[in-house]
Amino acid sequence: MKRYPLISIGGGYLSRKEEMQLFKPQPESNLFALRKNVFAFVVIFILIFICYGNTFQGEWHFDDTVNVVDLKQVHMKEITWENIKATFFAGGDRNGHIYHPVLYRPVAVFSLALNYYWGELDSTGYHLFNTVVHILSVIFLFLFIHHTLNVPKLKKKYGGNSYSIALIAALLWGLHPIQIDSVTFVTQRMASMAGLFFIMSMYFYVRGRLFTFDDSTEQRTIKIGLYGFSFIAALLAMGCKENAIMLPLAIFLFDLFFIQEITKRNIRIYCMVFLWMVLLGLLATYALSGYETLSLDTLLKGYERREFTLYERLLTQPRILLMYLGLLAYPMADRLSFSHDMILSRGLFQPSETILAIIFIFAVIGLFIKKARQWPLLSYCILFYFLNHVPESSIFPLELTYEHRNYLPSMLLFVPVAILLINGATMKHLRKRIAFMLLLPFILIILGCQTHEYNSVWKTDKSLWGHTLKRNHNPRAIFNYGGTIYKMGYLDEALNWWGITAAHNEIFRENHSMNGGIVPFGKTINAARTNLMIIEFVKQAGYGEELKKAAKNMRLKINR
Repeated sequence: MKRYPLISIGGGYLSRKEEMQLFKPQPESNLFALRKNVFAFVVIFILIFICYGNTFQGEWHFDDTVNVVDLKQVHMKEITWENIKATFFAGGDRNGHIYHPVLYRPVAVFSLALNYYWGELDSTGYHLFNTVVHILSVIFLFLFIHHTLNVPKLKKKYGGNSYSIALIAALLWGLHPIQIDSVTFVTQRMASMAGLFFIMSMYFYVRGRLFTFDDSTEQRTIKIGLYGFSFIAALLAMGCKENAIMLPLAIFLFDLFFIQEITKRNIRIYCMVFLWMVLLGLLATYALSGYETLSLDTLLKGYERREFTLYERLLTQPRILLMYLGLLAYPMADRLSFSHDMILSRGLFQPSETILAIIFIFAVIGLFIKKARQWPLLSYCILFYFLNHVPESSIFPLELTYEHRNYLPSMLLFVPVAILLINGATMKHLRKRIAFMLLLPFILIILGCQTHEYNSVWKTDKSLWGHTLKRNHNPRAIFNYGGTIYKMGYLDEALNWWGITAAHNEIFRENHSMNGGIVPFGKTINAARTNLMIIEFVKQAGYGEELKKAAKNMRLKINR
C-alpha cells in the first residue's frame, strides 16, 4: 500500500525517520522551564497564603510563653554580637533565667529574636514569618521532587510528568491541616525551619550530584558550590531542631536507591561511612555538652518527670505512628488536636492493639526494604517517613504525641498519591479520566477548607483549648483551659477546671492539686512552676495567708 507522507519540503518528501525526528519532543528551553517554575511558585504562594491568612492576628499559645514572651534572651533590642550569642545559648532554665547556658536550637531562637527586634511582642510578624517559612518549604519540596523524578533511574518512567507530580505532591503536603501545628504555633517554627533547611539540603545535593561538567574551572566551581549550599543548609537544619540529624542517612539512602545500585558492596560501603559519621557526631556532642549528655543515667532521669517509662514509650509509639497516618489519610479539622489522649501500652498485649501495631510497622518497613530495587521511589517515600520519625518516636523522654512531628517525615508521602492521580488523569477511558481530573481540585479544596477552618481554632487560647477538650480530656487540656479562663478573670470557674484536673489523673493530683488549701511540692521544677501559678490564683481569690508561706518555700526550691 502506497504511503503518502504528510510533509513536503522543497518538492521532496521526508522519510518516516525524518518525520519522527521532527516531531520528537525537544528538551525544554531554560526560559520555558523558568516560566513553569514561576507559575508553580505563584500558585503555591497564593494557596498557602489564603489558607493561613486568618492566623496573623493569633494569640500566643502554650510554649510560646516560655520560648518567646518570657524568654529574655529573645528580647533583642540591639543587634550586637553579645545579644546574638545570648540567643544561641538560651537553653538553660526555661523560665527566662539562665543559670547554666546551654546551646539550644540557635538558628530558630535567633529568628525569634529578630522578630522581637522588628516588632517586639506583636504576634503578627511572628505568624507572617512562619507562613513564609512554610511557603518556602513547599517550594523547595516541589523542586526536590521535580529533580528527583528526573534522575536517570526514574526519568524514563516519571520524567514526562515530573512537573505535574511534583506540584501536586507539594500542594497536597503544604495544604494539609496536620502542618498547622508547625506553622501557626509560633514556637514550632523550630520544626518548620528544620524541615525547610532539610529539604533545601537534599535539593542542593541532588543538583550537585547530577551536575555534569567538563574540565572548566567555572563548571567545577558550580558543582562544588551546590554541595556547599547543601552542607550549609544541613547545618542550619540541625541548628533549628535535633530531628534533622537523620539528614545524612536520608541522603545516603537517596544515593543508594536512585544513583548507585542497591548491591551488597554498596550497602557495606554506605554503612561504614554512616557509622563513621555517627562516631564523629558522638564525639562532637561529647566535646560540646560533655559525657553527661550521652549517659544512660541522663536518659533515664528524663523519665522521672513523665507519667510513662522508657519501655512504655517504646511500646506506645507504633500505635501513635498509625494514628498519625490516620490523620494524614483523613484530615478533618475535628479529628486534629493540639493534645491527644493515648492509652499507654504497658505490655505487648495491654492493649491488644500494641502487638498488632508493632507487627504492622515492621512488616511495612521490611516489605519496602525488600522491594527497594523493584519499587525504588515508593520504597524511599515510605522509608523516609519512618526514618524521620525515629528521633522523636524512640528512646528520648519526650511527650508521647504532637502533630508537628509529622512536618518533616510526611514530606514525601504524597508523591505516590500524586502519581496515582496523574496516572488516572491520563487513562484512555474517558469517564475515568474525567473523574480523576475532577478529584484533584476536590481534594485540594477539601484540604484548604479544613486548614482554614482549623487555623481559626488557633486564633485565641480559649478556642484552641476548647477545641482540644472536645477531642481529648487529658490533664494538660483541662489545666490549660482553666488557665485561660483564669486570665480572663473568671476565678471561680478556673478553680473548678483545676479541680477537675486534680481529680483526673494520679500524677497530676500529686503534682498540681490543692489539698486542704496547701499546694504540695511537685516532683520537678516544671511542676513547681505550675504550682506557683495555682498559688498566685489562690492568693488572689483570698484563700488564706498560709499559702503565702507555701509560695515562698516553692520559690526557694526553684532558686536552688
